[in-house]
Amino acid sequence: MKKIILALLLSFVVISAKAQTFSATPADSIETTNDVNDWLADIIYLQNNSGGPLTLSYQTLANTMDPVGWDVLLCTNIGCSAYVPASGSLGTIANGDSAYFNLHTGFVGIAGTGEIKIRVYEVGNPSNDDTITYRYHAIDMTGISDNNFVENAQLSQNFPNPFVNSTVIKYNFNNAPGGKLFISDLQGKKIAEYDLNPSAGEIIVGENMEAGVYIYSLYCEGKMVSTRKMIVQ
Repeated sequence: MKKIILALLLSFVVISAKAQTFSATPADSIETTNDVNDWLADIIYLQNNSGGPLTLSYQTLANTMDPVGWDVLLCTNIGCSAYVPASGSLGTIANGDSAYFNLHTGFVGIAGTGEIKIRVYEVGNPSNDDTITYRYHAIDMTGISDNNFVENAQLSQNFPNPFVNSTVIKYNFNNAPGGKLFISDLQGKKIAEYDLNPSAGEIIVGENMEAGVYIYSLYCEGKMVSTRKMIVQ
């Protein structure tokens, strides 16, 4: 009788310890130290290893990046949000396929430490879950802002934003010898490049741009000065 009871207990433990049916790659946690002028895009994939379709949802457990003042944009395989939602769906993932989180973070010259922690779980079986974490440290690295021209150059938020047909971006180099503006999509593909006049000015962009979220970056003397995001509706 004792052997039967022990066997039943062991069977219960095995059932309770059922392997998680999806895995985070390359890891479920990313932590880096970066310059305050950097713009990052870090992807964590969620591979379905269940042997069948898997429906996943997520819940944001912590977000200390917004209080720091950083510019944060979260994209998933479902779509992009110009913020980190409190919760959401990753949809139904076929066996062997992946969902993903692609977190875009611009430190906009602000030093500090911030973290976003997200719990991902199977719909209907919430114990099948994992927690992914993005943690960044932004510091003022030596040699990046030692040029007064670069330090003083300014890039405005486009207006209007979001926009449908066109939008205006203003810039001010404060007597620097000019620079460039690059527009790219969220995958890093360059959409447009503009040569900018010295001192101050503005450009009108938006022609032939499909709906979505884009990144635009100001460069002066070969260094990235500022990066912002804009949304085409």
